[in-house]
Amino acid sequence: MNDYERITRERLRPPQDLQPVIDALVAHAWGEGPEPADSERLYEWLTVDGWDALIADLGDEMALKIDYLADLQFNDGEFRAMVAKEEHESVTDAERVDYARQLIAKIEAGEYDDYFYPSVHTYPLIDSQGRHAVLGCTVDVHGQAGPVPSWDGAFSNREAYLFWLTQNGYWLASQTDTVEDAQILSKWRA
Repeated sequence: MNDYERITRERLRPPQDLQPVIDALVAHAWGEGPEPADSERLYEWLTVDGWDALIADLGDEMALKIDYLADLQFNDGEFRAMVAKEEHESVTDAERVDYARQLIAKIEAGEYDDYFYPSVHTYPLIDSQGRHAVLGCTVDVHGQAGPVPSWDGAFSNREAYLFWLTQNGYWLASQTDTVEDAQILSKWRA
């Protein structure tokens, strides 16, 4: 058990009646069964009473909802509207990439809607046999409604969860500087 998991477990343990759910989630993370139907009980506990334990990693990773952003912003019509370019004027790939990179930089700097840039969290799970897994979620800030977690399920470890995010419409903040132009253009809608 690493220090993060030890400290988290000592600070705030889930109620004992959730241990069967945790056992089933760990088994699921290791490919030994389906996600338990009552996972919502653990999600609810973490959202309310276990909140401090959930955010104990302080969101040390952020993720850009690239597919959602691309659906709304990565198109020639939106680009023309934002830079006051006429409909008959063509848009070059260089302009598309520059616009997208500027938009991503604004989001990362907090100058845009926080919904595009949630924090990433993992909550350590330890089953009755001592096996480890993590529960992964992203947390959006919804204005006055505050932080809202979106649960993604159980994973064998944090790295597996981060990889899952990159395969499901997210770019990790720690990786956005290395995104190639072709990756941006692949998200563009002409």
